[in-house]
Amino acid sequence: WRISGAGGAPDVNTAAEELRRLLEKRDVLIILDDVWRRQDLYPFAKATGHGNATLLATTRKLDALPLSAQTIDISGMESDEAVALLSYGLAPDATEQQALSTFASDFWHWPQLLAIANGLLCGRLRDGDTLLHALETIADGARRGVVPGKDERERTIANVMQMGIDDLDLADRERFRALAIVPEDTAIPVAILAPLWGLSQYEAEEFARLLLDRRLIQSRDL
Repeated sequence: WRISGAGGAPDVNTAAEELRRLLEKRDVLIILDDVWRRQDLYPFAKATGHGNATLLATTRKLDALPLSAQTIDISGMESDEAVALLSYGLAPDATEQQALSTFASDFWHWPQLLAIANGLLCGRLRDGDTLLHALETIADGARRGVVPGKDERERTIANVMQMGIDDLDLADRERFRALAIVPEDTAIPVAILAPLWGLSQYEAEEFARLLLDRRLIQSRDL
């Protein structure tokens, strides 16, 4: 927990208190996106509980918020938006369109999951699978080991992500796992990743495009 000085704060409570002192006379809005655990939110909530500092957090998990938090429910994707995301780049017939709609509904119209599922669908159709069979296979894999109501969404998205990784060949899987050293939501130029992957610049760009096609990474610009 490093707030200021060479040594940083020794623990989260000290860090939160130091942050509170830094903010107490300032008009500041702190935004935390996609909070999953209350303990991650705690130091910022404690630091912004006084003065003019305000904390805005987005989350899918209400139990990650303090009981005193003011909440605003933001609707998820509409059904047609979810199906459009899932079917991007495809040309489904009426039967396939209905199956896509059912899949999107079964998985909560969750954009991240549907984007990865779209990458899986496109890859499997290129390999000769049918859309309906690929969709059924992905749905079965997504539900593997998932207990309804018990971290259901987290387990489901983890399963879908793992299917995307498993669809890579062995060498590409190892290259993808090498990205674990990169902090979350950090933009890294392909020129830096090329030596990490043991690839030339051209090969690294092609591999990055493969991961983009599979929706396993996001890109601002190759």
